[in-house]
Amino acid sequence: MLIGAGGATSAGSFDGITQSYDTIGDSWLTKTRSSTGRDDGPGFMVDQNVYLISGEVAANTVGNSCERYDYVTDTWASVANVTVARRQGVGSSANNGGFSITGNDSGSASA
Repeated sequence: MLIGAGGATSAGSFDGITQSYDTIGDSWLTKTRSSTGRDDGPGFMVDQNVYLISGEVAANTVGNSCERYDYVTDTWASVANVTVARRQGVGSSANNGGFSITGNDSGSASA
């Protein structure tokens, strides 16, 4: 399963679009959008969930929100915000049912 979520558009807006790739049909399927459009934030797959953390949410504005996507039910849910917002060049790893992030550019935090 390959999931693509969020990103910046060519017009410079931030999008919460979510898509999954169907390897059998060789096509992308549009799924439920996340509530926060973001770019340059880390993402993780833990169990059957994808987590999107922080990232740029508007031009030069880094958000600290986190969301969890359940690809089985095609639903997004907000989870606890990170205490330091991060984007670009973030180091991250998933292990033992959790994940860790270390940051680069924290920019200006927003909710």
